[in-house]
Order: sequence, then structure tokens, then C-alpha cells
Amino acid sequence: ELLANINGIRDPRVVRPGDQLKVLKGPFNAYVNLTRFELALYLNNLYAGRFHIGIGQDQETPEGIFTVLRKVENPTYYGQPGVVDKDDPQNPLGEYAIDLGNRIWIHGTNDPQSIGRADSRGCIRLADRDIKDVFQILTPKTERSSGSLVQIKR
Repeated sequence: ELLANINGIRDPRVVRPGDQLKVLKGPFNAYVNLTRFELALYLNNLYAGRFHIGIGQDQETPEGIFTVLRKVENPTYYGQPGVVDKDDPQNPLGEYAIDLGNRIWIHGTNDPQSIGRADSRGCIRLADRDIKDVFQILTPKTERSSGSLVQIKR
């Protein structure tokens, strides 16, 4: 999907042999500034984009360096007040979630007003229009790849 977006291809299934594509060799990494409520993306130390975020209040978002472990499309929410199904508009995770381990996630939100505030239980929230892009760009750790790193600091 990322290559399709970079190349302006609406349907990735229509790419044919011989088509020329722009390819970016990753992985991309993310730097989260908790004080500024920002997530910035970099590719090989080159700036690639910036997004406004929401962060944790009740359980402060931890600082550190994390590796993207997995990505979940249409995640089910497990927490207070209980389980919220992936298709429920009340699901606070939105449509995309990126697992950084230790119960820390980068995810969408069903409350766009929470972006730019410390208003959650510790995760990093992005607006729906932004989480889809970040979800496509960051890569999980695999046997072949070290995966994207996410550095969180004040």
C-alpha cells in the first residue's frame, strides 16, 4: 500500500512487469516528542513527515526506544470499560494499531478532540487520516528485518 501511495497507484493489483516505481529502502523510524505532542518520521536520518498526537494521562506514556513488533488492522479493544468490538464506533483504538510492546501502542482514535492533549491511558493516538499513513510506513520486526524503531522522549 505504501508503494502504491508513493507512486499514485489506486489499485496495486494493476502494476504490470516493466512499470517503473519509486521505491524507498527502509525501515522508517519514528521520534515521538511528548512535550510537543508530535510524531516525526525519518528515513535514513532524512525527515519524512510530522504528525500531531495525543498521549497518556492516567498512565503516563513511557520514554524509551521501542521496536515495532506487529501491526493490527481493525483491532478489538480490551480494557476499561470492557471489550469493544473492532467494528464498534465506540472503539477507542480506531482502525489501525501498532504494537510497541509493554502495552504501548500507536493507534487511531474515536475522539479526534483528544489529539494534542494528555488524555489517554498511556498510548500514542493519531487522527484517523494520519494513523493510516503511519501504519503503512512503519514496519514490524521480522527474521529478515530489524523493524522500525520508535524513540519516545520529552
